[in-house]
Amino acid sequence: MDKFEITKNEPYKFIGKAVFVRNDWSNPYIEPAHVQGQLWRAKDWIFDTLDKMTDYADDMPYAASLYTWERYDEKNKLVGYILGRFMKANCPVPDGMDYYDIPEGYITKGWKECPVGKPYV
Repeated sequence: MDKFEITKNEPYKFIGKAVFVRNDWSNPYIEPAHVQGQLWRAKDWIFDTLDKMTDYADDMPYAASLYTWERYDEKNKLVGYILGRFMKANCPVPDGMDYYDIPEGYITKGWKECPVGKPYV
């Protein structure tokens, strides 16, 4: 991690494409990191669509990912992973995309320089 902080945030809508995968690091073909990598290979259409929604852009214009745990239980152990951007809370969700409402509160941010030289969160 190149930078890490905890900040108070306004409500956001995190919009992008989501996958849910069993939190199973013992299988290299379906482990979360493998599935996340597949999603990153399809990133262009996600960011091209969101980049056009300038009226709804928020103060974090980064390519970002978000982990969610709302489907996790002892039986299924599903972890959500959404690749997208933080947008204003009133942002419409484009067809084919998923979203996660983030209420006002505290958020943890971590930055790492990606291989092509653009920061992501």
